Amino acid sequence: SDKSDVNMFRVLGSVCCILVLWMSSNQIEVNAASNTGEIRFPRMVQGDPRRSFASPFKEDTASLSPVENFHFIGHAAKHKRDGKDAVMLTPAMAGRQGAIVNAYRASTEAGFDVAFDIEIVKGAGSPTTADGIAFWLLDDLPEPGPVYGIQNKFSGLGIIIDTYSNSQRHQHPYVYAWRNDGTVRWDDSVDGHGVELAPGCEINKVRLDTPTRIFIQLFHGKLKVAYSVGHFYAWQVCFEIENVDVPFKEGVFALSASTGTFFAAHYVTRLQLSVFGESLKENPKKIDRREFHVKTSRGEDSDEYEALQEPTVADEQLLKDAEASENKFYDEMAELESKMEQDVDSIAAALGDDARKEIMILRSSLSKVLSKVLENRVGLGNARVAARKFNNLYEELGALNDELTDEYEAVHRKLKNVVDTLQYVGQVHTQMVELSKSLGTGAEEAHAMRGHGSFFLIIMFVMTQIVCAVLVLYARATNGGKRKTGFLV
Repeated sequence: SDKSDVNMFRVLGSVCCILVLWMSSNQIEVNAASNTGEIRFPRMVQGDPRRSFASPFKEDTASLSPVENFHFIGHAAKHKRDGKDAVMLTPAMAGRQGAIVNAYRASTEAGFDVAFDIEIVKGAGSPTTADGIAFWLLDDLPEPGPVYGIQNKFSGLGIIIDTYSNSQRHQHPYVYAWRNDGTVRWDDSVDGHGVELAPGCEINKVRLDTPTRIFIQLFHGKLKVAYSVGHFYAWQVCFEIENVDVPFKEGVFALSASTGTFFAAHYVTRLQLSVFGESLKENPKKIDRREFHVKTSRGEDSDEYEALQEPTVADEQLLKDAEASENKFYDEMAELESKMEQDVDSIAAALGDDARKEIMILRSSLSKVLSKVLENRVGLGNARVAARKFNNLYEELGALNDELTDEYEAVHRKLKNVVDTLQYVGQVHTQMVELSKSLGTGAEEAHAMRGHGSFFLIIMFVMTQIVCAVLVLYARATNGGKRKTGFLV
């Protein structure tokens, strides 16, 4: 019994040592990095609990947030994904924007390390996913806007996963980094061209509707980005950029997403974030809930935010208002016709026969005119329906054009691969022909050598036979002489 107790204490002690080593591993790496200037990447970060979340989520009762220490903007909401808690930045609907913001400000002096899991699922009725998701380090709280869910002319650093190609410059999804000082406006038609810090990476063969882990590390000005799909132990580095300066000493972290004409549901299922040089014993500045509400509500009052709302809702409202005005106009026209007939009848009754006849002719003409106007109401209604159908058809043709463009590009890439393969086969064929010729020349030489060799063997065989015959004759002659001499003796 004493021996089993000792073994149990040994096991517990080993487990405690392992836990202590594991919990201190990040600090050891950071201390080592301070001497070497490098830190292991990518890695699964041991996130700061104040800046991280994972299923099941813990709600923040003080700020009424579904996830503790995070504020929600726009269409972002807590959601169930495969039975587990997830943050849905946007639903699978057109014209949606959403973001989550960490409630604590952070020092930007040393940098940060983050790993988060995403899933981007194409919406029903959308031919492709759009627009994408982004991770931000901003100088202040974001506002709703067109840049993947946050405002234009932001100030900070963003790592963007763009899922739809507007400019056809890259294969998508396309991952790149953008640093803005608050002066550059977003242009979604160029897919980051002209603003990206360095060439990004194309992950067009990756299906982001499967769990995808994004690794981002900024350590003393060196930015690294990598990703891993499905099996998180198999990762691929996207890019590394030197001398990335953040133009402010203190910032906030955020994740955001948006949809456009095409759409997808953007999920974040896990976030592990830590700030280099920040201890869990420190108390970073927390953003007051009232400050957050005042700041993030500005975007809802801006023209830019209104322009991002669902366009079909505004169109339907305008259509309803137009129909109501049109119906009111025609009702007034019908009342005017009735009143006019009554007035004409009254005037005609007070005049002579000739004047009455002229008045009645005039009344008949006016009635025909008003009847034509009222008949045109049906024509205008039909025209309105036709215009609506044409608009829908135009949108469908636009979507079909985009889809066909994507298919054409895919076929073009496949044809290019086939051409490259055929060129390679041609090169191999040429090499084989040259090798065959060289082998043929070698065979002829070998054949000639075999001929000379056979002739040499025949000569050697004949010479051997002659030598053997001479030796045999010599031996017989010698043995015969000996026998004769002995007989004489």
